[in-house]
Amino acid sequence: MHRLVLLFIITLALSSCGYRFDGGEKITVSVPYVQGDFEGELTDALVSALSHTSQFRYTQGQGDWTLKAKILNTDNQRIGFRYDRRPDKEGQRRKNIVGVENRKEISIEVKVVNSTTDALVWGPHIVKADATYDYVDPNALQDVAVVNLGTDVPSVSYSLGQLDEVAAAGEDAIYPIYRRLARRVVEGLIIAGDPNF
Repeated sequence: MHRLVLLFIITLALSSCGYRFDGGEKITVSVPYVQGDFEGELTDALVSALSHTSQFRYTQGQGDWTLKAKILNTDNQRIGFRYDRRPDKEGQRRKNIVGVENRKEISIEVKVVNSTTDALVWGPHIVKADATYDYVDPNALQDVAVVNLGTDVPSVSYSLGQLDEVAAAGEDAIYPIYRRLARRVVEGLIIAGDPNF
């Protein structure tokens, strides 16, 4: 019985120290700032994604590997439209259409090198992710106002994202895109670090 308890304690101690039963320790990865990531949000997403794996450990200093990335392209495409309406003619449809939904796609180039030898471990690879977002036309009174006791009250200030103008909605779409990019990069690294693949 004492041997079972001792074996359990040793197993718990070894697993809490980052050791794995396959004989390997976590690979340390350093992530310098991503080129073109002026606010550091993509860099932060990569660090967070690495930190949530059992295979890697992020380090600010020189790790076993260095992940190098740069933003190549940001593309916005308008994908949703609606007819414009005339506010003075009880919502009569106009001949022009206005955008109401966009898709933002961000492409990055990623490679991982051995920090000691500068040998290429993984990549370079182009990784892409996108997100769609809705917005309103701030110039259309019917899009941004509600009638409250006979006075027009702008509703953009009360919205939770669906009523943002195109620029603000596009900026908000960056965060889920960066998380998707980071997840895809880390999934590729897991495969590259696994000798069975």
